[in-house]
Amino acid sequence: MDSAILSKVKFFNSPHFFIIDKLLKTVYESRSGWVFCDEHVISMAQSVREQIYWEVELIVPTEQEGCTTFQELLDDDGLGLFSIS
Repeated sequence: MDSAILSKVKFFNSPHFFIIDKLLKTVYESRSGWVFCDEHVISMAQSVREQIYWEVELIVPTEQEGCTTFQELLDDDGLGLFSIS
Protein backbone atom coordinates (compact mmCIF):
# COMPACT_ATOMS: atom_id res chain seq x y z
CA MET A 1 0.00 0.00 0.00
CA ASP A 2 1.22 3.52 -0.79
CA SER A 3 2.67 5.26 2.31
CA ALA A 4 0.65 8.43 1.59
CA ILE A 5 -2.57 6.42 1.64
CA LEU A 6 -1.44 4.54 4.73
CA SER A 7 -0.77 7.79 6.62
CA LYS A 8 -4.30 8.99 5.82
CA VAL A 9 -5.77 5.73 7.01
CA LYS A 10 -3.91 6.09 10.31
CA PHE A 11 -5.18 9.68 10.63
CA PHE A 12 -8.79 8.69 10.13
CA ASN A 13 -8.43 5.95 12.70
CA SER A 14 -6.93 8.31 15.27
CA PRO A 15 -8.96 9.85 18.10
CA HIS A 16 -7.90 13.31 16.85
CA PHE A 17 -9.97 12.84 13.69
CA PHE A 18 -13.09 12.26 15.75
CA ILE A 19 -12.40 15.33 17.92
CA ILE A 20 -11.87 17.51 14.84
CA ASP A 21 -14.97 16.07 13.17
CA LYS A 22 -17.12 16.69 16.27
CA LEU A 23 -15.75 20.22 16.74
CA LEU A 24 -16.27 21.04 13.06
CA LYS A 25 -19.87 19.81 13.23
CA THR A 26 -20.52 21.81 16.42
CA VAL A 27 -19.04 25.05 15.06
CA TYR A 28 -20.83 24.64 11.73
CA GLU A 29 -24.24 23.86 13.24
CA SER A 30 -24.03 26.66 15.82
CA ARG A 31 -22.55 29.17 13.34
CA SER A 32 -20.11 30.06 16.11
CA GLY A 33 -17.77 32.99 15.62
CA TRP A 34 -15.36 31.87 18.32
CA VAL A 35 -13.99 28.79 20.08
CA PHE A 36 -12.42 28.80 23.54
CA CYS A 37 -9.76 26.11 23.74
CA ASP A 38 -6.69 25.18 25.75
CA GLU A 39 -3.17 24.48 24.55
CA HIS A 40 -3.94 20.79 23.96
CA VAL A 41 -6.50 21.36 21.22
CA ILE A 42 -5.30 24.56 19.53
CA SER A 43 -3.96 22.73 16.48
CA MET A 44 -7.24 20.84 16.09
CA ALA A 45 -9.26 24.06 16.48
CA GLN A 46 -7.03 25.75 13.89
CA SER A 47 -7.75 22.87 11.52
CA VAL A 48 -11.47 23.38 12.05
CA ARG A 49 -11.13 27.15 11.54
CA GLU A 50 -9.51 26.52 8.15
CA GLN A 51 -12.49 24.43 7.04
CA ILE A 52 -15.17 27.00 7.95
CA TYR A 53 -16.02 29.67 5.39
CA TRP A 54 -16.64 32.41 7.99
CA GLU A 55 -14.18 33.89 10.47
CA VAL A 56 -13.79 31.89 13.68
CA GLU A 57 -11.74 33.46 16.47
CA LEU A 58 -9.78 31.14 18.74
CA ILE A 59 -9.67 32.28 22.37
CA VAL A 60 -6.89 30.69 24.42
CA PRO A 61 -5.58 31.00 28.00
CA THR A 62 -1.98 31.82 26.98
CA GLU A 63 -0.56 33.75 24.05
CA GLN A 64 -0.53 31.78 20.78
CA GLU A 65 0.03 33.05 17.26
CA GLY A 66 -3.20 33.85 15.42
CA CYS A 67 -5.31 33.56 18.58
CA THR A 68 -6.84 35.93 21.12
CA THR A 69 -5.94 35.42 24.77
CA PHE A 70 -8.67 35.31 27.36
CA GLN A 71 -6.97 38.25 29.09
CA GLU A 72 -7.18 40.33 25.89
CA LEU A 73 -10.89 39.56 25.78
CA LEU A 74 -11.33 40.69 29.41
CA ASP A 75 -9.26 43.86 28.84
CA ASP A 76 -11.25 44.90 25.74
CA ASP A 77 -13.47 47.85 26.70
CA GLY A 78 -15.65 47.40 23.60
CA LEU A 79 -14.95 50.89 22.28
CA GLY A 80 -13.71 49.40 19.00
CA LEU A 81 -17.26 48.39 18.09
CA PHE A 82 -19.44 50.63 16.00
CA SER A 83 -22.19 52.60 17.71
CA ILE A 84 -25.84 52.20 16.91
CA SER A 85 -27.78 55.44 16.87
